[in-house]
Amino acid sequence: MKGFRGKSSKEVQKIIDDDLDYRRSMTEDLDEEAIKVQDSRRQFLNKMMRPPHVWNFFEDENPTPHVLRADARPQDCYIDGRIEKVLEDIERLSINLRNHEDHVWNRLVQYTIDIFTAEFKKE
Repeated sequence: MKGFRGKSSKEVQKIIDDDLDYRRSMTEDLDEEAIKVQDSRRQFLNKMMRPPHVWNFFEDENPTPHVLRADARPQDCYIDGRIEKVLEDIERLSINLRNHEDHVWNRLVQYTIDIFTAEFKKE
């Protein structure tokens, strides 16, 4: 969520909704009823089946595709500060890579983009 600094939660939600619409446009096997079912399941999952309410929950059959939540705050799940520590470590590593090994940083960024866009590329 730090990537959305300076944006309101409504702006972030619009970006997320637009991304979801794009993903759906790239998936030909979803009809309007399937989309309604998926949205309903996602709404339930986001409210009731995420930490701190439920841990390690997995849908065994027909899992609902994950969508970023505008209100996601991993820090709220662990009050002992471990998430903050991990995020600080990641930030320090990224600064080091960007300042001292920018070619490695650029490759890492490209790999990350490839991972998150691979399922939407048509071959």
